[in-house]
Amino acid sequence: MRWYFITVTILKMLYMTNLFLVPGSRMGKDTKGSIGKLAKIQRQVALHVTGALKTAPMDAVNACTDILPFHLLVKKLIYHSASRLAMLPQTHPLGKHVTQAVARYVKIHRAPIHKIMHACKIQPTKFKSISPCSQKPGSSSHFEICIPASKEAAIEGAMAAHSEVMVFSDRSGKDDQIGATAVLFRDRVECSSLRKHLRSQEHHTVFETELLGLLLAAELIKAEGHIHMVTIGADSQALLLTTSHGVVV
Repeated sequence: MRWYFITVTILKMLYMTNLFLVPGSRMGKDTKGSIGKLAKIQRQVALHVTGALKTAPMDAVNACTDILPFHLLVKKLIYHSASRLAMLPQTHPLGKHVTQAVARYVKIHRAPIHKIMHACKIQPTKFKSISPCSQKPGSSSHFEICIPASKEAAIEGAMAAHSEVMVFSDRSGKDDQIGATAVLFRDRVECSSLRKHLRSQEHHTVFETELLGLLLAAELIKAEGHIHMVTIGADSQALLLTTSHGVVV
């Protein structure tokens, strides 16, 4: 019942919400009243799921069913719509209109885009554009990847490496807790390290933690600067093979 309400009912009930239920705007004459009437539907669902009495406080019922209070749910959907509009490129047909709507809040003949963007106070200029990976799935990576045949061969390769900077990453677990760490060496001297604790091992996989260690290594290299050659060491063959196929960059 709960999942049906979240995946089906809410989407149908709040369809086109950004046109008539914008909190803090004058788009609708009775926005609060409309939200209150729709919230009664959520209350009936929450009471049915929990089996609570009709006199049960709504905050407690929402907490037990893990459902946002309805007015916060409406704000969340409105904010998502505003965020998607703000992230549109200028080549998009609406990109220019979003920029104009944010720059000036007209007094008359306001479009829904004016009210949504100014109600959420989102500035598209504060969003950072990230270029997606340009590699094809079957292309090779731009860096050399080596998987030694044994532990001894890996140690010999690390000792024989001529890189001025070497970073080693690994995962660790203790008392059902899991985390990752990365250590940076410059000229064989430990300079910096990063650690990240994830929650229980039940919520995270080994591959995910190994990938986190690789990300920590990348952050150390980024912070170091002035590097001509770097070697990254990781003990996960699955991670290295995935990286070599251009999936993780």
